[in-house]
Amino acid sequence: GDPGLPELHGREARARLAWRYDGQDSAVVPSSGLRAGTTIDYIAESPDPPPGTATDRLNDGITQLDINGSQVWSVRRNDRVFLTGGVGTTWGHPLANEQFHLGAPLRLGAFDVGALRGDHYAVIAAGYLRGIGRLPDFLGGPIFLGGWLESGSAFDDLDDATVKTNLSVGAIAETLVGPVLLGGSFDLGGAWRYYIGIGRLF
Repeated sequence: GDPGLPELHGREARARLAWRYDGQDSAVVPSSGLRAGTTIDYIAESPDPPPGTATDRLNDGITQLDINGSQVWSVRRNDRVFLTGGVGTTWGHPLANEQFHLGAPLRLGAFDVGALRGDHYAVIAAGYLRGIGRLPDFLGGPIFLGGWLESGSAFDDLDDATVKTNLSVGAIAETLVGPVLLGGSFDLGGAWRYYIGIGRLF
């Protein structure tokens, strides 16, 4: 997390209810299918901020709802069109460590992780991936080049929400070490970031 945030020490008790559906046919770049998830979190008890911290926020007794998903369609034979997004809301006013945050591929990737935080969030991304070939079978699988548009916001009050829009490009390959993403994102307001990632994208 942000090294400027205060450290928290103490007991935490929470309950979580999660539902997940995965109808996609690949963990890397599916050819089709829907993947969706819903999580409800209730924090019954959480460490208090350090003495002297000026805040009216507490994590005790808050409830959060997070809904997210992605849909992929095949175009022609090797190309893909995708739509992904999520929404989340909080009942209560949590400390920064329990707020929703944006700043990752398909979640306003032009910003650092956690650069955009809020009690609520909404984000959506849509894009196109073109299959350009594949690695040798002993090294991995298909390789895709693509571009996508991301738009969303993290905010405490809807009236104060500022929608950010990013344009992203990248290459995705299925390799022996897992799915690898090389990409870059550019915000219409001037922010930009490039990234190298290993792990599930959708």
